[in-house]
Amino acid sequence: INSNVKSKIIDEARFLLGGLFKHKNDYIRAISEYETAAKRAKDKAIRAQAYYELGESYYQMKNYEKAIESFKKAKKYSPDEKFDFKTMFQAGLTYEKIEKYDEAIKIFTRLLGDVVNEENWPACRLEIAHCYRLSGDFEEAKAWYQDLIERHPKTIEASDAYYYLGKIYLDVEGEYEFAKENFDKAPTENPRGLKANEARAMSKSIQRLLALREDIVQQQKRIAAGDSVAAAIEDSLDVGQFTEKYSIQYIDSMFADTSHFNMDSLGIFNDTLRIQLQDSIRIAFQNEENINLRRRVLNQIEEAQRRSKFRDEYEYQQELKRQLEEQKTKSKMAIKSGELGTPLEELVKDKLLLAEIYLFEFSQPDSALSEYLDILEIDTSKKVIPKVLYSIGYIAENFKQDTVLADSMFQRLITEYPDDIFAKAARNQVKTIDVPDPEREAAKKFEEAEKAYYENRNYEYALNTFNMIQEEFPSSDFAPKSLLAMGWIYENDLLKLNEAFDTYQTLLDRYPSSVYAKQVQKKVAAVKKAKSSEDKVQQEEQPQQVQPAQTEETVEKTTDQAEEVDIASMTKEEYRRYLLMEMQKNDPRRKTPRRW
Repeated sequence: INSNVKSKIIDEARFLLGGLFKHKNDYIRAISEYETAAKRAKDKAIRAQAYYELGESYYQMKNYEKAIESFKKAKKYSPDEKFDFKTMFQAGLTYEKIEKYDEAIKIFTRLLGDVVNEENWPACRLEIAHCYRLSGDFEEAKAWYQDLIERHPKTIEASDAYYYLGKIYLDVEGEYEFAKENFDKAPTENPRGLKANEARAMSKSIQRLLALREDIVQQQKRIAAGDSVAAAIEDSLDVGQFTEKYSIQYIDSMFADTSHFNMDSLGIFNDTLRIQLQDSIRIAFQNEENINLRRRVLNQIEEAQRRSKFRDEYEYQQELKRQLEEQKTKSKMAIKSGELGTPLEELVKDKLLLAEIYLFEFSQPDSALSEYLDILEIDTSKKVIPKVLYSIGYIAENFKQDTVLADSMFQRLITEYPDDIFAKAARNQVKTIDVPDPEREAAKKFEEAEKAYYENRNYEYALNTFNMIQEEFPSSDFAPKSLLAMGWIYENDLLKLNEAFDTYQTLLDRYPSSVYAKQVQKKVAAVKKAKSSEDKVQQEEQPQQVQPAQTEETVEKTTDQAEEVDIASMTKEEYRRYLLMEMQKNDPRRKTPRRW
């Protein structure tokens, strides 16, 4: 930079140069330029902006204390109130980042009194709520989120507030229905909310979780009752009636006003049912605390609405019967196709899905661990046990830091299911137990066989060792490699081509997708083609070898008969031979008898 240029231009140049370095993520050189510009600049606007950019660069370098100091200096030289708000808001976010929530709350609260920046108040209220939530004061956080929603409806911040309310109900209080209700409201409050898409995904996950939990309850009921698969069909027809369809808020809103229940519009068939429903509603109004009673009344109203679509009770009952038969048919088809198993199989499947939702979608390892442990006790088929053992070990190692429990699960998995894909992964996870590695043992045996072949030319020992590898370690990568080596020895050293062909064929049958199978694929195909051609030639030549003997017999017979042939007394086979002889006399090239 030319030092003769006016001071203001130099300051601006340094500021812009710092911006270039910041854009390239070269924060060290950016900090150097911003510091120089901030200290030397005489223009307050340049100095304030330099300190602000310096604070952001320090923030990116995770030097949060320096960042806060820079933001406060930027406010000192701030040219207007808008810039004041900008610098202090960033200082508050930095305090929040380093978990100094009290300091952050003080800054955001002061900013709420700034009338000039009223449009930014929703963001301040949202950050105050975040601070209370992150500090563990969930009741105060809920109050601030709710206050934000009421004061600033339809804003992006209100949408995010619904999302974080849902997270508190889900992660802290375990209230899945309330959580789902808030997640559902987030995208409808403002579809541009930063958490709108996540809220939709969480709502769907909760819906799946509630359905699985309800299904698990039904499966346990079937198992307790000793139901067979056929009985499970009947029971499964009524699963829907136990599903939680109404949230508490919905029930309260429905019973807040009697105008929701226009009895004349329900079209109930007789006065008795109408009176019963009226009495139920009246009792429900009198018992505000009895949520279950209100749910039952809503079900009765829904039943009345369904009835109103039919002319009389008989027509309604016929429709119910038809729907029941249709559901039975679908359930039977599901069992035949394997979609629906026994109650125990369905229970295990549901618990496994539920555990994965807890672990991977809700980050609730304790709930997932409980489901996995239940599966270990109830799964008699052992189909999912390898996956369950690995999952328990994963939770113990990554969430509980309990390497002893993790290694015990991994060891059981490796011992009981050595060829399973999860056992292979478990061998790499074990920390405290020395577990034998089949792959390492197979590699060692293969090395011995190679040494016997290349150095000692001991074909018998090499073949026996290769054969042992492919029998004892069928899932190892050395199994197909051993079969290839055996075939090579048979083909090129011992010249036992049939044994070589059989070995190569075994390799293709057991490991068709391995790289070693591809090496012999063309060779085996060529041998098969050659054998097929040879067999065809032999089949064509076989009649020629039989025919001359037959012809001689016929010649002898005809010679003895001295030109006199009694065709009428011949059998069908004798007549065929006679015909063949006559044809060959006239044309020896003919090979098949035919009339001429």
